[in-house]
Amino acid sequence: MSPWTPPFPPSSWLPSPLLFSYLAAAHLCSSDLLYTYVVFLCSLGLSIVVYRLSPFHPLAQFPAPTIGKITQLWTFWKTLQGYKYLYHKSLHDRYGPYVRIGPNAISVIDAPTVRETLSRGGLEKGRCQI
Repeated sequence: MSPWTPPFPPSSWLPSPLLFSYLAAAHLCSSDLLYTYVVFLCSLGLSIVVYRLSPFHPLAQFPAPTIGKITQLWTFWKTLQGYKYLYHKSLHDRYGPYVRIGPNAISVIDAPTVRETLSRGGLEKGRCQI
């Protein structure tokens, strides 16, 4: 009894490399590629913004202006102007002792809370600060 043989040769089962190159570049011009990149980057940016504004973000419980929840560029802008400390003070006057000043940053104005948060005995000093 002879072994089973397929009705056509195995090399014809695999698509040829020319087929792959045709499918990859058939109707793909530079404007389509640019459009794909733009759509991807817009989708990525929108998903990041939605996550940072959602209640699923770890810092969602802290009050903040909307721009402060999305990006830290506004803090950078206030720093360049030289009014960062005044702006943080106005945020604390408006929102309370805990303010979210960036997507992953919180400003705390309550001194006992800072002491409890950072260490049990207050801020630990380094070797050079005696």
